[in-house]
Amino acid sequence: MLIIKYHKLVVSVSLVFCFNVAQASVAESSEKMALTQLLYSFNLGNNSFYNKVLSPAKSLNTNLNDSGRIQEVNDKIIFEMDKVISAFNIVGEDRKVEAVKQVINKIDPEINKNGGAYIQFVNGKPSAAFSRVILFIQKKAGNKNVTAAQFLKSFSSYKRSAIPSTTIYEYSDAKNLNQSNIKTSEGNDNSWKTPLAAADIPSDQDLVLKKCRQILGWKCVTSLYHTGQVLQNNENIKYLFAAIHDLTNNPDHPDFAKDKRSVNQITGSTALYSIKESANWIMIYGVDAQWNNDKLSFTSLIQDEFQKDYKRVKERLMIDLKISQEDFK
Repeated sequence: MLIIKYHKLVVSVSLVFCFNVAQASVAESSEKMALTQLLYSFNLGNNSFYNKVLSPAKSLNTNLNDSGRIQEVNDKIIFEMDKVISAFNIVGEDRKVEAVKQVINKIDPEINKNGGAYIQFVNGKPSAAFSRVILFIQKKAGNKNVTAAQFLKSFSSYKRSAIPSTTIYEYSDAKNLNQSNIKTSEGNDNSWKTPLAAADIPSDQDLVLKKCRQILGWKCVTSLYHTGQVLQNNENIKYLFAAIHDLTNNPDHPDFAKDKRSVNQITGSTALYSIKESANWIMIYGVDAQWNNDKLSFTSLIQDEFQKDYKRVKERLMIDLKISQEDFK
């Protein structure tokens, strides 16, 4: 009799486990599908505006046509997103950070070794770079009401704000750079912090920013940004997307033509930051894939600046969300 009860218990537990895994798999599948559709709608879809103005990241496989190279990068980003989000979803609250970091180690162990932010360079002609960030905020008694929506609002405001040694030019009309009014913001030690920081990027709207630095002359990148949400309820993912705005085939504002600010230092890019929330955690995982026709230069400086930028993001989040350094994992 005891043996029968024991077997029933095993069967019962097994069924519950299988049911939970099946539920997680369905959620992962819908999330992966939603992010795939999102990414492809920007750079391989039927949107005539995006098809005209965006210059997405391409793989270095020059045996493929342009669409094939873009698809390879898209698939790489989605593969990583799916693995990270699946690890976050499938385990309990007390194991989420550990599970995700194990996945991150397989993607690139240097990310964890460098505190959650690292750029992987592939030099050559053409060349590529993959910038990745992973960050957790633990929701505790003092900050239990912090949400993914608040996280995205703070993060997108930071992306819109000028940082030290950087000038940002914001176009009034994402669909007509040539005729736009230009708002100029000079970066300093406080320009990226509230209350001086720019407003957050409105959901489901396109925003074009030109970010410039003086390094042996102007070095600029002009990008289109877009924020929003895919899916609903527990499956929902907040996101920030960005890609290079092509200035070779689309006229820039005339003010920038005289001193090469109309030249993008990056040939193409595709960036996707996904924000997931659970009962006790908020997680962001971001991949910014870039490619260039030419060889890379200043890689050490770029890596160093990327680490500084990551620290500023965390400082900005601490200010806006009223959290402490100990809340980051």
